[in-house]
Amino acid sequence: MNEPHPPSRKLSSPFLYWKTLAGALVISFVVGLGLQILVTRFGPADGPYPRGSQVPPFSLTSIEGGEPQPFLDLAKGSSVVVINFWATWCAPCITEMPSLVALHNRFKDRGLKMIFVSVDDDAPNVVPLALTRFQIDFPTYFDEGQNLTDLFAVTGLPKSYVLDATGKVLDVVVGDRDWVSEESLTQFEAWLK
Repeated sequence: MNEPHPPSRKLSSPFLYWKTLAGALVISFVVGLGLQILVTRFGPADGPYPRGSQVPPFSLTSIEGGEPQPFLDLAKGSSVVVINFWATWCAPCITEMPSLVALHNRFKDRGLKMIFVSVDDDAPNVVPLALTRFQIDFPTYFDEGQNLTDLFAVTGLPKSYVLDATGKVLDVVVGDRDWVSEESLTQFEAWLK
């Protein structure tokens, strides 16, 4: 004897179709965001250059234009250089920006150099507004072709490398940070002796 089959659930209604699609998109977004957080917070923080290693030669392109400049030329006259990878759309990047500016203002006369590297798609056009907003007066560059993002294994933002003037890695920071915390200031005091 044949038993009756329950009616099939067809997505015949446009409302049901869009509701299902929206649910799938939300789930995909949440899973993607969760993976990004895991990679950023718990992934290999140092990337290819752990503390104590030497980064290879690289050049930076200013958002103001011109030819790329070698890092070692930019680092001349400094003892410590903070290279911060960021984007205007990155909330944690914006959160840490005031403390980076405060760190720069505190130690710039003692040999600290700050280099911002924007990974924004249209950096030369969108970054100047952010620089004005945060009163940033130090060199800002952009990652043309994602060469630096690849070189430094930037998988999440913000990510900062603290280097000496020769390109030796002193520290790697993944995620936002209070750069003027007591611990951070003590470390910079030691590096800038």
